[in-house]
Order: sequence, then structure tokens, then C-alpha cells
Amino acid sequence: MPPPASSGSSVDNEYASLSALYGPGLSIQDMRMRKYGGPTVPAKSVNDLEYAYWGAGTTLSNADKKLAYVQTLTGKTGQSIDDLTSLSIGAGAPAVLTNLCTNPTPGNIIGWDANYPTDFIQTYAANEISVNRQATALASYVSSNAVIGGIANIVLPTGANYQRSVEIWTDLPSAVIVGGILGAFVGNNFPLVQNTWTRVIEQVIGTGTLDYVMGINVAQGGYNGTGIHVKYRKAQLIANPSGTTQPYFDGSTTDTASMDYAWTGVANASTSTATPK
Repeated sequence: MPPPASSGSSVDNEYASLSALYGPGLSIQDMRMRKYGGPTVPAKSVNDLEYAYWGAGTTLSNADKKLAYVQTLTGKTGQSIDDLTSLSIGAGAPAVLTNLCTNPTPGNIIGWDANYPTDFIQTYAANEISVNRQATALASYVSSNAVIGGIANIVLPTGANYQRSVEIWTDLPSAVIVGGILGAFVGNNFPLVQNTWTRVIEQVIGTGTLDYVMGINVAQGGYNGTGIHVKYRKAQLIANPSGTTQPYFDGSTTDTASMDYAWTGVANASTSTATPK
């Protein structure tokens, strides 16, 4: 492990030292690759090189080496590696994450609106929204929702990175997500597994314009029947500058040794936060 820094954080001092060797403009991972890999060393992944650097001379597993090193840097020995890297040491995510969905779990049907409420009848039970197709007006669509988790037509700041996600279940075989707002939600034709909850996650960039940012459609090409069900739960919209996938949370998520979760107001009627301890 590197010697203790005399001033600033260990990461800052390491970055400055490597920058002096390799010049500015490279990430710390690229500079580590150059220093510890080198042109004459057989090709290794950056993870292998960093693991060797972090825990040289120890008998720890690669994962334990990484955890011990990052805990030493941050002084937060009680936190997991995911919490430390995504929330604590500059991966880009804010110290406190806020789920902007006000009824994400959900606790009732408020804030879950079908585009065509007479065609797609929605019901609520056991923290799920169930959509039952009743009409055939929209060709292959079996679900079309403009508002999810209380997020409707809103503006995301231009250039800001957000993570949006939701879990989806359907009893229709070969169903896919065919579109959303801010470009297709995770791309056109994202597959869903029949009778299985699938967490759908996308990193999106704000446009500064009014959009249905959580809008989503589920379809099967050529299907034009009724009686099919699509279920939704665990909606999430968070500012996420790092672009690193963040876990789902809401104010009812159980606290851990490293994170506190809370509603900012009434449960299932307010935003919620994830705060490192």
C-alpha cells in the first residue's frame, strides 16, 4: 500500500504523483495501468493491476484487498465497498441520494397513471400496480403509462445525469419495452421475462425541456388481445452524476450499518433519501 500522505488525502497525493509522471488529463485508473502494467508486462485488466497494488504481500482475496484499501483511505471501516466507492470517495454521486419518486413502492395507486385509463385498467394491491388491458385500440401495447411513482411531466436540467428505474412483471410471453421519453427507456425492444420481476435501469441526460421522464410502454409485436397483465413497483429517479448504477431505495428500505433511509415527509407521498452514516 502507498505510504501515508503528508498533506491532502491519499487519493489526491497519489493522483498528483502519477500526474507528474504521465501528465494531466488521464484518469487515476489509466495512470495506475501505465505505472503497474507497463509496456513489457503481459496484458492485465486494470482490476488485476489495482488489486495487486492495493494488497501486495497480503493473503487477502482481491475483494478484501480492495475493501481494506478503500476503507483505509476514507477512514470509514463500517461501510461496504459499494457504499464507499459510489458515495464516499469521489465516484461522482452526491453524499445523499434522493429518490424523486413520491410513491415508488407503491403504497396506493396515486401517481401511477395510464395514458389511456379506459383501455388499461389499473388496480393496486400489496405494493404493486397491476395494469389489465381492456381494449384493442393501441395495437400491440399491453401497457402504456405516462406517470410512474408520482413522476409526471417534469424538467431535468440540461446535461445533468439521472438514473431512472422500475421493476416490471408480465404474464405475456416475449414482451418488450418499446419506448419511453428522453429516448427509448433502456432502448427499443428491451426484453422482459414472463412471470418474473425485471428491474429496468437507465442512465439518462437531462434536456432542460418538459418531458414525461418516467413514461414507459410494454408491448408484444402483433398482439392485439385483452386480459394481459403488467405489474409495476419500485420506481426510482435520482440525480446520479457518476453514471454508476445505484441500488433501489425508498423511505421504507431497511437501514444498514452504513446507510440510513428515510422519507422526507409522509410515507408514499414524498421523496426519500439514502444517507451514508
